[in-house]
Amino acid sequence: MKPLELAVYFILIVNLYAKREVKQITALCANNLNYTQITLEKKLNNKVDTITFQSRTFEVEEECHQTITGKISNKLSREIINNTTVTLYLNGEENKSFKVGVNGVFNFKIKCNTNYYIKAHKLNFINDIYEFKTTSQNNKIIVHDFVLEPECIQTISGNIFDKETKKPISAILKLYINNVEVETFKIKNDGSYFIKFQCVTNYKIIASKPYYFNDSYYFLTDYIENKQPNYFHLKKDLFLKRNDCYQQISGVVLDRNTHKIIPNSTVSLYYQNTKIKSFQTNKNGSYSFKVNCNLNYELSVFKDGNFIKSINFKTSSLDKICTKHDIYLGENLCKQVVNGMVISKKTKARLINTQITLFEGSKKIKKIITDGNGTFSFGLNCNSSYKIIANNRKYFTSIINFKTEDTGSITLNKTIELNLLDCSQTVNGIVLDKLTKLPIANSQVLLIERGNEVLKTSTNANGKFSLNVNCASKYEIVTEHKQYKSNSIKLSINKVRNTTNSITFNLEKKDCNQTITGIIRDKTTKKPLPNTSISLYQNNNVISSYTVGKDGVYTFKLNCSSTYKLSVFKNNYLESFQLKTDTHNNQILNLNIDIEPLTCENYIKGVVRENITNNPIPNTSILLKFNTKQIKQTLTDSIGAFYFNAKCGKPYTVFVTKLNYTKTKQNILLSVKNNLDYNLDLSIEPIIPFKEKNGIKYIETKPIIFGLDEFKINNEIKLELNKVIYNMNQNPSIKIEINYYTDSRGPDDYNLQLSIKRANATKDYLISKGIDSTRIKATGFGETKLLNKCKNNVKCSDAEHAINRRTEFIVTKI
Repeated sequence: MKPLELAVYFILIVNLYAKREVKQITALCANNLNYTQITLEKKLNNKVDTITFQSRTFEVEEECHQTITGKISNKLSREIINNTTVTLYLNGEENKSFKVGVNGVFNFKIKCNTNYYIKAHKLNFINDIYEFKTTSQNNKIIVHDFVLEPECIQTISGNIFDKETKKPISAILKLYINNVEVETFKIKNDGSYFIKFQCVTNYKIIASKPYYFNDSYYFLTDYIENKQPNYFHLKKDLFLKRNDCYQQISGVVLDRNTHKIIPNSTVSLYYQNTKIKSFQTNKNGSYSFKVNCNLNYELSVFKDGNFIKSINFKTSSLDKICTKHDIYLGENLCKQVVNGMVISKKTKARLINTQITLFEGSKKIKKIITDGNGTFSFGLNCNSSYKIIANNRKYFTSIINFKTEDTGSITLNKTIELNLLDCSQTVNGIVLDKLTKLPIANSQVLLIERGNEVLKTSTNANGKFSLNVNCASKYEIVTEHKQYKSNSIKLSINKVRNTTNSITFNLEKKDCNQTITGIIRDKTTKKPLPNTSISLYQNNNVISSYTVGKDGVYTFKLNCSSTYKLSVFKNNYLESFQLKTDTHNNQILNLNIDIEPLTCENYIKGVVRENITNNPIPNTSILLKFNTKQIKQTLTDSIGAFYFNAKCGKPYTVFVTKLNYTKTKQNILLSVKNNLDYNLDLSIEPIIPFKEKNGIKYIETKPIIFGLDEFKINNEIKLELNKVIYNMNQNPSIKIEINYYTDSRGPDDYNLQLSIKRANATKDYLISKGIDSTRIKATGFGETKLLNKCKNNVKCSDAEHAINRRTEFIVTKI
């Protein structure tokens, strides 16, 4: 009975009794409730009537809720990922599940002061988990974005060359997904590039450079050129041809209204947002540039260091012509600049991520955020009134007003000091060398809240620093130094005003480094092999990859005491090997790599599944044998997959073994053709042992969980019952007893009937799958066999009640 219903019922009873319409009340509520006894007395005709009844005692607390929200994006393409399933778990149990739409956003309403974790899972992406505990603040909004990494990642690398000289050149490289630009790379003078991308996607790269024609490459990433055993890697060099068609563009900078010449301005030429050249006009205001044919350019005009105007134009295909573009300026050339800094009034520390809003009169002009040095800058008009508002959620808002003069080329400097909000604390710390315990000066200290950097400072000569923080907040403090490994400490600040917190960082010096260098040579002729691709791996991940020049020389930086693998590829040449560095810093390892033609190889791939559930089985041992001799061994990965490369034209046997499962094997004869794939789909059966307790044998399953007041066999329950069916099929002589139990909440008889229904539904499901009914006995005991104190009218926690909700599959006959 709800609280409102009980209150109405109580008033009704009293009124009826007052009218002599009720003689006796014995009970108001069903069992399993906490009761308060109430006695009413009414004096009538010198007689006292007494009425006694029981009502439930309700403790009403205001509910506290929060919201967690965020979006799901692709780590490589930065695109929103729709149809991602986001699942909320409460105390380790699935609570809610949400599938995001086209905007990639999820929302959950959650309770305060509760432990949760959220899992984002999407096919072909690596799952991500976020664990957190809510605070006591009502209506708080928590923001957490998931950035999922594709399960299958490939790479493309190469060099950009001048097509005529074959020398590497710098350039701009743009990556497109389905013809949409997603990322731009500035390629240095060595011309080399290396890009990661996800599998089974249409990509395009375009290399461009001023005075050159573009070169591009289209590729679909499920096509793998020069396939490697341990990594998918594409190799593509791009060649830019010089544009030998030139034109001349010139003009004059003029006032739009008076058509008078504007002298002493700077005209800059841009191609694809990159400045090519600048021209300083003289008294006659003229400029001139040499440009290529058939290209889009931009002209930008600056006066006294301030941007005034830009013009876009495209050159024609005619060689050696002159084009005139006069530039007319209609804006007020009187421009000024205000440079500012936001600092804490108390500590004088610079405040980053502070919102700065500029108003001209009452009109909002621009809103920016202070940079990593706590600074900001705005362009201003002359002879105007301005207002700047500085807003930082940990400080009181500050407003400054000022007026510019009527002359140009003036730079104003403003410092805005912010006062901390009322409740604050201090964090005093020291940064020490972990080995020597000596202080480390000039260490950068970052204060991070909710993943955002909110304050930055440095240690003094004694390695000390001080930070102001807000009460009732959670922070992460990170220390960084170029000679040491970074370190972090998580800090929860209480609600006590003006408290001082002390912390100590012990930093380890960075690992020592070594260098490996050598020449890649032909094994027979010992001559260098130019344009050979070499890759450095660690833990099966590519650390670095590039193509050697004409001399065949390669060089890699390595960490000490580490294991690596080098792989060299050149047409049909292949050489891969492991190497391990020692403990000596700055040591140079010299290793010439002699490679020979690659032998013919095929690829054996497969997936191991459980025959009951058809689920993939990870960590399964896979042996590859040739004529009873073991060649290779591996374990299946998280999706039950395995992979071998083997020589062509030979017979092999694949053996599958795993503890508590049956063994299986499959013979395979590889083709004499090179680079073929053989895909195997293998299944093994689980060996399900009996569990014995106090001399009684059980068939073990995970807890059987029905919905509230339900006895329907859902898919999750079927998965566990299939284990029982499989065990009974493996042991056709056994008989079992199915026992269902409930806790004490709810009426006794109702709980008994519900457990009987669940037991019978379970028995019916086993029979429907071919188990003889004479082998099954089903019984429901309700709450008659509790395992603890949680009887009727005894207050227990959910966890204590959960002990009594159980299912048993007892083996009665072997």
